Amino acid sequence: MSPIRTIARRELKALVDQPTAYILLVVFTAVNGFLTFRQLELYNVASLRPMLDFLPWLLLFLVPAVTMRALAEDARAGTLEVVLAQPISELELLLGKYVGLVLFLWLALALTLAIPLSLTLGTAPPLGIVVAQYIGAALLILGLAGVGVWASSVTRNQITAFILAVAVMFLLILVGLDPLIVGLPAQLGAIAASLGVLSHFSGINRGVIDLRDAIYFLTLAALFLVFAYFALLSRKLTPQGEALKRLRFGTALLAAVTVVVNLFGRHIGGRIDLTPGRAFTLSRATRQLMATLPDLVTIKLFTTAALPPEVAFLKRDVDDLLRDYRAAGRGKVKLVFVDPQADTAGLREARSLGIPAVQFNVDRDSLCRRRQDGSLRAAEQRPRIPPHVRHSLVDPRGQARDRLG
Repeated sequence: MSPIRTIARRELKALVDQPTAYILLVVFTAVNGFLTFRQLELYNVASLRPMLDFLPWLLLFLVPAVTMRALAEDARAGTLEVVLAQPISELELLLGKYVGLVLFLWLALALTLAIPLSLTLGTAPPLGIVVAQYIGAALLILGLAGVGVWASSVTRNQITAFILAVAVMFLLILVGLDPLIVGLPAQLGAIAASLGVLSHFSGINRGVIDLRDAIYFLTLAALFLVFAYFALLSRKLTPQGEALKRLRFGTALLAAVTVVVNLFGRHIGGRIDLTPGRAFTLSRATRQLMATLPDLVTIKLFTTAALPPEVAFLKRDVDDLLRDYRAAGRGKVKLVFVDPQADTAGLREARSLGIPAVQFNVDRDSLCRRRQDGSLRAAEQRPRIPPHVRHSLVDPRGQARDRLG
């Protein structure tokens, strides 16, 4: 058995033998299920998108909580030097612990399979989308686990490792947020999108596996594992020695290569659209048109933030389409989202462009009345007529009737 496999098994066993690990699993699964089903009830759509929208924010705390003791505890207890005195290298130790931590986090992800299974009881969610979404979630865990292992390698204190990992992961998530990208020039926005976690996870979240997104998460994990390897080796190397200088140069070079690969990754082809009818794949003519734009194109979307849940999913699909345009434009497409209700200048601009306001009416009062009538019917065992139908029924005396029979 290889040293990496042995260390991975020991790390996984050490995690599952701790009561805190089960507490983390229960809390993660419960919070994930509560947030997901709450959104599903609100939107009335059988989709895993609500779960995966919350997943990066839940992993922001779960991953550091799992990885904070990986190397920091050994360094604090003084057992790290004892382990490295055995016939194993720093790289084998690092990879073994990383694999064990990733397996535990994948176990936490596997517990959420109860959510799509429960959806199959009343509907049939597209299997291809579910598979792509879980592949994307597994890749997200790979990348964030690398950050957690690095944070644990640079300190002897678990709490410090937890805080450092949360800070770095939050920065990676923040870079990919749309409000930040929209406020930047087109070129800077494209750079921020290529380096942010959410920008790459959102594509897989829709059911589209893009090679560029997979490369991003794999290189993110590799980069921070190299940083962790540097932190381990620097403890035993002479501070001013040539070996440490070469190690610093190699680490910096790999970091630069990783950034360059992701910045110019938009030229890398290869994607699998597992949605029905390849709903999120632009046609070849559209891709060619967007790739050969002669000048900067600004696309403005006028929409209010307070949309009814019945319409919010439509806006999300429009946002996804616009992001595909931005990605295909290679830095020449800028997206601007304007809320006419919150911005009077945006309202005037929309009116000047001839864009009228569209009123969405949701009959929530009728829904409440129907629920109330249903409870009365169950209590009296006599069917009541809903109020919006009662006025159309009259008895022989010409009076409205509120019951049948």
